[in-house]
Amino acid sequence: MDSGNNHCCYSIRWVNGAIPFRYRKFGRFGPDKFLHFVGHAGLSTTLVKALEAKCSRRTAPVLAVGSSTIHGVITNSLQQWIPGRKPEYADVVAGFLGSVAGVWFWQYILARPHPRQTG
Repeated sequence: MDSGNNHCCYSIRWVNGAIPFRYRKFGRFGPDKFLHFVGHAGLSTTLVKALEAKCSRRTAPVLAVGSSTIHGVITNSLQQWIPGRKPEYADVVAGFLGSVAGVWFWQYILARPHPRQTG
């Protein structure tokens, strides 16, 4: 597993959790949903890449999306005990959609065999 991808992914997730993006003018769907989407896309891409070494190409995406979504549900639920924070269903949905997009991006764009270039 590439540690560079992990650092980037966890950096995005940390920034997303550390900066309060709740502005009244955005309502429920502020810029934090985009960060949830991107953070979970990076996490699931890293997970599917690592899991494909041990699992089939059909099992790895399911495990990656499931793990990323469970991570999102747990961290979202823990927010109820943090002053000034509250769990939001839209965060989980954005994380799930980002997870699916990350796995799709890995399987159909990045990991796809490319034809050799003749030189």
